Amino acid sequence: MKKNKLINRTLVALGFCVIAVSCSDDGSDKPSAGFAGIASAYYEEDGNQTITIPFVNGSVSASDIIFDGTATEGEDYEVVGANEEGVQISFIDDNDWEGTENLRIRLAKPSSNGNSIHTVTLVSNNCSDPDGQTLADMAGTYTVVTDDWEDFAPGAHLTVSVVDETHIRIVQYPGTTVSHQGLLLTVADFSTGAITVASQASGTYGSAATATTTSGTGEITEPCRIELDLTFVLPCCGTNAGFALVLQKE
Repeated sequence: MKKNKLINRTLVALGFCVIAVSCSDDGSDKPSAGFAGIASAYYEEDGNQTITIPFVNGSVSASDIIFDGTATEGEDYEVVGANEEGVQISFIDDNDWEGTENLRIRLAKPSSNGNSIHTVTLVSNNCSDPDGQTLADMAGTYTVVTDDWEDFAPGAHLTVSVVDETHIRIVQYPGTTVSHQGLLLTVADFSTGAITVASQASGTYGSAATATTTSGTGEITEPCRIELDLTFVLPCCGTNAGFALVLQKE
């Protein structure tokens, strides 16, 4: 892996030398070009496509371009190349739960024209909120990946609704038939994705009127993926713990 990254970076550097004004630096000349803007923002889900951070007034020498910031090359983005249009980069959609990161593309020496620094804000997938204050993107239709309680088979569809700033509800779960209310989840800190399921009455099953109480813990492990460890209490059958429920937003 390290060898492949080294080869890729070497090829990118060679590409810069071919398209740039010069790969030499006399220590005095300022780049004739700069960035057209100072900032832009993209979602990580925009991965697998190349975007261009445009230059104005010409191209820039490879030795004058520096990449830094909280985003990591090879994990969050790849440098594709550069030409007279600008710097080309692509984002990597890794489906990991991450906060907002940034990529700073800057010139080693101030530009004579345009901006010397351009900052790209990279927002983790559509269930991530930069301010960490809303669960709005969690609402929607989810596919059941795992339901150890076996109320729903893998591939079934469930609806998640937003209740308020710290609560979401799995509307059809568990699959009780009488006095059904849906499972209420508390996500007090959206930046970590931690979930608690306070003990709650979940209705009864069929004509036997077997009341169910559900509780548990879990987390949002990836963008729009809910993983829960649930405990069910039934008067007839006692406490049943360790039942996984995994949902992925469609």
